[in-house]
Amino acid sequence: MRHLTRRRRIIEANPEGVAAILAAVLVLGLTAIIVLPGYTGASPEVGQPSASDIVAPYEIAYTSEVLTEAKRDAAERSVPPVFAPLDTTVAAEQRGRARQVLQHVANVRANPYLTDAEKALLISAVPEFAGLPTSTLEQLWKMEDADFSSVRVEVPSVVGLRMRTEIRPDSVPVPALGLVGFVDPAMDDATAQLVAELAAPFVAPNTRIDEEATAAAKQAARASVEPETVHYVAGQTIVREGDPLSAVHLEAMEHFGLLRPAVGWRDVVGVLAFAAAMVLVAGTSLEQLKPGFWRHSRTLTLVVLSLLAFAFAARMVVPEHVVLGYAFPAAALGMTLTVLLGLETGMLTSIVLAVMMGFMAGGDLETAVFVLLGSIAGSVVLGHVERFTAFLVAGLAVAVVDLSVIAGFHLADPLMDLRGVGELIGASIVNATLSAGLAALGALAAGALFGVTTSIQLLELARPNQPLLRQLQLRAPGTYQHSLLISNLAEAAASAVGADALLVRVASYYHDVGKVVRPYFFIENQLTGHNPHDGLDPHASARIIIAHVPEGAELARQAGLPDPIIDGILQHHGTTRVEYFYHKAVQELGGESVDEAAFRYPGPLPQSPEMAILMLADASEAAVRAASPDSSEEIDSVLRRIFQSRLNAGQLQDSELTLSDLKRIRGAFVDVFKSVYHPRIQYPEGVLPADEQSDAGEEQEGAAQVPEESPVPEKVSAGGS
Repeated sequence: MRHLTRRRRIIEANPEGVAAILAAVLVLGLTAIIVLPGYTGASPEVGQPSASDIVAPYEIAYTSEVLTEAKRDAAERSVPPVFAPLDTTVAAEQRGRARQVLQHVANVRANPYLTDAEKALLISAVPEFAGLPTSTLEQLWKMEDADFSSVRVEVPSVVGLRMRTEIRPDSVPVPALGLVGFVDPAMDDATAQLVAELAAPFVAPNTRIDEEATAAAKQAARASVEPETVHYVAGQTIVREGDPLSAVHLEAMEHFGLLRPAVGWRDVVGVLAFAAAMVLVAGTSLEQLKPGFWRHSRTLTLVVLSLLAFAFAARMVVPEHVVLGYAFPAAALGMTLTVLLGLETGMLTSIVLAVMMGFMAGGDLETAVFVLLGSIAGSVVLGHVERFTAFLVAGLAVAVVDLSVIAGFHLADPLMDLRGVGELIGASIVNATLSAGLAALGALAAGALFGVTTSIQLLELARPNQPLLRQLQLRAPGTYQHSLLISNLAEAAASAVGADALLVRVASYYHDVGKVVRPYFFIENQLTGHNPHDGLDPHASARIIIAHVPEGAELARQAGLPDPIIDGILQHHGTTRVEYFYHKAVQELGGESVDEAAFRYPGPLPQSPEMAILMLADASEAAVRAASPDSSEEIDSVLRRIFQSRLNAGQLQDSELTLSDLKRIRGAFVDVFKSVYHPRIQYPEGVLPADEQSDAGEEQEGAAQVPEESPVPEKVSAGGS
């Protein structure tokens, strides 16, 4: 049993991204663990000075990929870009644009209401005229109409004539001087110059680089390069001491076998593919078994770090030491994660580690089976751990299974080495002992570091002699009894929907612990009939009632209670409203004068199925107690109203509960309430029920008979829970 901290957990804004990053870290980490320990030293790099003279040990000739690639790159760079055929539509578009702009100029010239400054502003606002001199633009509104008409006709013509030939992007902008030759020779020089200056901005590239053809030309140039061959004779110096190493030097050293890398790229790719497949299968399986698991970044981090740590430790032990490999406490990983995060997580990580260790051992099946079955045995025993003695039982289970695996692989061997088998048996016992011990320590350490609460901690908190529970019993006995009933309701409901029954039970014990600060302001603790709220205004009463949530959380923090229990205190009312005092305030002050926010609990909303069940149990108990139902149908009717109210108010939107879950929860509540609010036969005064007559017979004849009290609590009133 295990409980992720819900209040402090971080659900990332992009949980898919976080999960992907952690998965990548795990894949790369596992790959590195397998590959890197075989690395023999740091390889020299380009640019580093040579540590010594490097001499060719023998004669060799080889094709230099470095030199060949350099020649190919040079050939590729020498290829000029290939341009596509001239696009005639561009010329038509630019001529049209020129006519449009000159029409705009004509309109400005013809407007008698514009001043020269306004005309200058309107004409200079044309994008194509942005770079023209002011003197050129002044001519446009000052020249005679006949001259302007000639210019207006000639500019588009010059643009069209110039764009009949190829204009590449790198030849734009076109200088006006080069356009004068396209102007009608009948025009005087000044007008021709004006036309050229006006036409130049409209001349645009009418061809583009053909990327495909250019790429093909470059590829052809590369293909035409002949491979470069390098020849060394024995004793020839490749590089002298102190000289910077080049790619050519390193290539030569590689061909002579002087670099001796630990692994090749094929090895890395193979291991990477292997690790990726394992992580993908394990992650997908875990998501199917525990939907939404990948959303919890701290849990994923715990799994990833634990698996990498065990894999790294195994890599240091397994390949080189046969007996130590059997003593390696691999089962501790699955056992620890089972205690913290559940049997599904523990078993899947055990499978990954077992496969990894078998891979590290050169594909040894015995190693993989030994690790896998031992880990599963320990994890299954710890699936519902409730006391530390369970770790001893789990260690015994690991030992029995490990010894069975050794027997299965070695007893049938006719060449069996008794001494070797004895060493393996001893290593297996060490394995089991270390696994149990590390699992116990790991559960405590990882739980503290990653905010995970174990069932052992919860069982300890459930003991009535816990300081806070003791305070609750002594100072608020009515609240304590209420909490016990809530725990029965919540536990039954959690079991019905597969939620964490132990967590919700213990959270129920503490959910109202804040009431010990002012116990008699809550109806269940008012034994004298005096209600202190009678002398308070509704706002003050609401503040006192609401305060039991933050005050309870603070008491829990001071007592060192784990976060899931504090979550129960903070979330069991969500952001609901203190209805009694809210309506009282509305009656006294009028609806418009009442700030509804002052009557709402601070929240947050329940963030898990367990906290939502606690909220529903708390609300249902109060409602059913007030209704004093006489049948299961009446109980169910009250519960339907409560559940629908919480749904409509959006209080369950973050809880991950489905409508089907709510139906099962309601059914579990009905079963518990039936045992509490069942009808009682009213016996005549002086007559005992049958189950009490035997006890009464032991009393003195004629002793006073006390009629049984009705088990139905008083109806809820001001200050109710």
